[in-house]
Amino acid sequence: MSALTTSRELATKTAADLTLSYALRHLGIAAHMAGNLADEAAELAASAGAAKISEQIAEARSGL
Repeated sequence: MSALTTSRELATKTAADLTLSYALRHLGIAAHMAGNLADEAAELAASAGAAKISEQIAEARSGL
């Protein structure tokens, strides 16, 4: 498990929203660098608090 994934989980458990947004943003950047554009979009949308966008991305993925 990566440090960013661990950070995301701990921030979620402790309701540390600022830390969570940083972890999600950097997970999105890592996904982008790995060529996973759908993962990048989901992480960045989540970091911005865009739950509806995150749900739409998940729905789009399920249709692939």
